Amino acid sequence: MRIGVAGFEHETNTFAPVKADYNAFAEAKAYPPLVEGGDMVPALRGKNIPTLGGIEALEAAGMEIVPLLWCTATPSAHVTQDAYERIAGRIIELISDTGPLDGLFLELHGAMVAEHVDDGEGELLEREFEAAWGGPAAESRHWLAPGNSAQERGRVHDG
Repeated sequence: MRIGVAGFEHETNTFAPVKADYNAFAEAKAYPPLVEGGDMVPALRGKNIPTLGGIEALEAAGMEIVPLLWCTATPSAHVTQDAYERIAGRIIELISDTGPLDGLFLELHGAMVAEHVDDGEGELLEREFEAAWGGPAAESRHWLAPGNSAQERGRVHDG
């Protein structure tokens, strides 16, 4: 089975004074900076990051890993529209370019708010499922609805 792996994490504190622009993800301070494709897995190895645990579990199960993109930024105010659309757009482009996938492993924080999207992860999930399978996933086994995620999105994606 071919499993696409991606991460786009941000803990938004809407009351904070500084927004997360693209450079906040591209030049992450405490974690690896934005990384994609074949550079992703080596950049995450040895780090205490959920995506790496997912990759190791998928590898142990004999799955083919298709690294897409991983990034995070320090908690701050809203993700700028530019940053959100550039990163989300690149993930969608990579999903579309990679060929058929049997599944997606996604590391999402669950508290992302962008300047133009209140539920950053829910919006991203809808776009990813559309790119990978043409609509909501037929089988999504695990969906933990974070505090600011729209409940209807949880119903759409929970198998």
